[in-house]
Amino acid sequence: MYTVIFGCGNVGKRTLHFLGADVVNFFCDNNPNVIGQSVEEHEIISYQELINLVQTAVSYTHLRAHETPEH
Repeated sequence: MYTVIFGCGNVGKRTLHFLGADVVNFFCDNNPNVIGQSVEEHEIISYQELINLVQTAVSYTHLRAHETPEH
């Protein structure tokens, strides 16, 4: 599971400090000028990258569920 903060402005940074840097995996933003940069060592990804991460995670979970032997 990923913890992602949408928006890397002042509110996003305050949210990072509130949650704790060790809890947050990424920032997500729709501003192309900040995508690929980082906030306090947390990568800023695009919304599309976030969607791809979620789809990959869901697909992987689905695959793993089918690989589990039935009892």
